[in-house]
Amino acid sequence: MAKAAVYKWDDLPKQDFDGGLIRRAGFRQDHGLLVFTWLDPKLTRLAPMRASFDKIILNFDGEQYVEIDGKAHKLTPRSMIRIPANAAHTNWPAGNAGAFAIEVHALDSDLLYLADWQGDFPAKGKPATTKTRAAEPFKGETVKDTTGIVYEWDKLKREGKYENAMMRTAFKSRGSLVTFNYIDPSIKKQPPHKHDFDQIIMIVDGTIRFYLDGFEPCEVGPRAIIRAAGDVLHAGGPENGKHVLNMDVFSPPRPDYVYLADYQGTL
Repeated sequence: MAKAAVYKWDDLPKQDFDGGLIRRAGFRQDHGLLVFTWLDPKLTRLAPMRASFDKIILNFDGEQYVEIDGKAHKLTPRSMIRIPANAAHTNWPAGNAGAFAIEVHALDSDLLYLADWQGDFPAKGKPATTKTRAAEPFKGETVKDTTGIVYEWDKLKREGKYENAMMRTAFKSRGSLVTFNYIDPSIKKQPPHKHDFDQIIMIVDGTIRFYLDGFEPCEVGPRAIIRAAGDVLHAGGPENGKHVLNMDVFSPPRPDYVYLADYQGTL
């Protein structure tokens, strides 16, 4: 039996942008794209850009400023922000150590070709030229109180499942939903399930034993990613008796889970 494709975030094929000060990698699903983004400590503010879709930025390592329409918001480790469609935005490190984040994009993203290496979808093809943005000084406002704009995922209110052995919450954009599942090793083994849409599974903390129909069971550890295609049975649970935090990405937002992000209000 074949092995399922599990990838470490840091091992994904990367490409350099803006003189090598930004490195990016891509991983896609049927209707969405993840862009893994490493910001070099030497990176300064670059000219803003716009996108026709909402973006989510999940900040993991280091600190960064995310500027939206002239207002800069500071992201610390394990925090996130939504960038509305068509907003002028740019981001740069807030400290001396650089930053690493995962961005959730729509398929309209001009970075879709970064996931061509997957081979699961028709190749998009790299643009003939890649534009380098000019460095520009920041002249806007630094927002001090980012309540209701920047969220720390570990501090969000959670809902209990499976006798509270799993606690979960979520964060949404207009095009995607990210769920955060805090799983206790005491959780009972759950039977495999399937749905008609695909799902990206990312492990942040801990390790899971993951079952994907048609493949050998596999371990998915910290900072690793796997995709479950639509209509394919899958299941997973903690390995090695340790707590797990996994993020699931659904694009478009999964209708029966979107209420978990009601605290964000109507977008």
